[in-house]
Amino acid sequence: MKGLLSLLLILGIAALVCVAPAVLLPQLDIPVAFPHVQVPPEPIFTEPLFTIGSYEFYLVNTLPSILLADIVLLLLAWSAGRKAKRRMEQYQANPNAVDEKGQDMMVPSGWWNAFEMIIEYFYNLVRSIAGPGWVRPLFPLIMTIFLFVLTVNWLHFVPGVDSVGLLHCAEPGYKGFAAEEMGNTGIYRLAFNGASAIGTAPEYSAERCEAAHHGELAEGEDILYVLAPFVRTGSTDINMPLAIAIISMTAVQLFGVRALGIRYFQKFVNLEALTQGGLGIVTFGVGLLEIISELSKILSFTLRLFGNMFAGMILLFVMMFLVPGGVPVLFFLLEVLIGLIQALVFALLSLVLISVGMVGHGDHEEHEPGEEPEHTAGAQIRPDVDGAEAVQAG
Repeated sequence: MKGLLSLLLILGIAALVCVAPAVLLPQLDIPVAFPHVQVPPEPIFTEPLFTIGSYEFYLVNTLPSILLADIVLLLLAWSAGRKAKRRMEQYQANPNAVDEKGQDMMVPSGWWNAFEMIIEYFYNLVRSIAGPGWVRPLFPLIMTIFLFVLTVNWLHFVPGVDSVGLLHCAEPGYKGFAAEEMGNTGIYRLAFNGASAIGTAPEYSAERCEAAHHGELAEGEDILYVLAPFVRTGSTDINMPLAIAIISMTAVQLFGVRALGIRYFQKFVNLEALTQGGLGIVTFGVGLLEIISELSKILSFTLRLFGNMFAGMILLFVMMFLVPGGVPVLFFLLEVLIGLIQALVFALLSLVLISVGMVGHGDHEEHEPGEEPEHTAGAQIRPDVDGAEAVQAG
């Protein structure tokens, strides 16, 4: 009951943080401009961090989101590991030890109970799909993918993400807004001031833009701006889903080779099939198509996560602009669920593809009566204690 009340309190505070600005700003006669949307991540600063040859490297605003997710996960892992180690020491000292409430010391409570439930679910999932022998090498990878993608997705709901940053000159192709100072704070906001709520096409001048960034714009001159947030959701940058997709598909190949040895590559280049006549040639061609299939899975992984999260970001922007009070909270809750589902799908697909990659296909070797084939479709392959391969028929 206490945990449920804590959850409701957190959701209430989150709803208040999301709704209050949209309700209060119009009451204070502060018009809200429609957020600037673009597919590539925005550089936070106009100057590049460094240059290699003719290529300039900028600090983009999805990088802080990814680094923040890394820090959160490391702190969570450190805290959970420290707590588990302390409980284990207490258990070894006294297996019957109980806490002040009379509960077993080895039973976690509060948020740690939910965290252990997630860990246990994925552990059992990996065990059931890949087999008991592959839990130890596979579980850390699958669990890390899930927690990392989930953390990056949910950081989208931290106040200030996508809404606080630096003003940049609106360049051709983008619509900009006038900048107005909020009192004498030195903090500016974008406002349409009677113009189009989605912005106005700028009359871009590199000289005037440079002067504006250095505070040297002549009095009376005006320039249009767009906001480059300090932090933007990492999964709305196609580079992050692409990087995880490459890691996942690389793991498929590595675990496939680990389980089947060099024979794993026969499903791509099956030279033995060429000796089997016309049908063998077809089999050889199908193997080459498998190469295209493996590469297409990288694209599928990438676009699935990127498309859902980028579309969700735009949906929240639109709803906050069209219906600023109450209704956006429902979409925030929907995006929380979508962020969880996308992380779960990414992790589960990685697990399934790795498990399938460790299964032998198309073996047609002769076996003695009563002898089981070395690898069969639908088998669970697991390394035994002697390093040899054992097969459990699925």
